[in-house]
Amino acid sequence: MTGPNRLRYGTIANPELLRQVLALGCEVRNLQAKIFGGATAFGTDPSRSLGARNVQLAEEFLRSQGIPVVEKDVSGKRGRRLVFQISDGVTVLKNFDQVS
Repeated sequence: MTGPNRLRYGTIANPELLRQVLALGCEVRNLQAKIFGGATAFGTDPSRSLGARNVQLAEEFLRSQGIPVVEKDVSGKRGRRLVFQISDGVTVLKNFDQVS
């Protein structure tokens, strides 16, 4: 897959993000991950939703690279607004009411 939307999919975006972080001089042994999202807002079976598959893809990728997940807020039936402060790694998470 090529073009401007090629990084839309985790199978391409995850390895590319890791490649770019390593190119900046980071080492895998010093990395930690946080996973957010994966809500099922439209009444489908949560275990089979696109959100659940995206979370699973992220977890499998991180595990395969030896990157520990240190924080996670996933699934459910509500949207989230996430602010990540890159300077200190602090995340601020706002959960929205359930979509009916």
